[in-house]
Amino acid sequence: MFSPVRPGDVLSVNARWCELKPSASKPSKGLASIKCKVANQNGEAVIAYGYRYLLACRGEKCCKNVQI
Repeated sequence: MFSPVRPGDVLSVNARWCELKPSASKPSKGLASIKCKVANQNGEAVIAYGYRYLLACRGEKCCKNVQI
């Protein structure tokens, strides 16, 4: 369960890349996923979310052998 956010709270965001892979239908594109967690000044989680980016790739080795 997430904690409420109050006026005066100090929020911090921890974001990390969690996935990077080539597009199955478009070889010149790739998908990158990021997950974010937001916490208040006490370290209590207030929200968590994620989203994906569609990226253009360079060359033939798009998103291959990439470790995150």
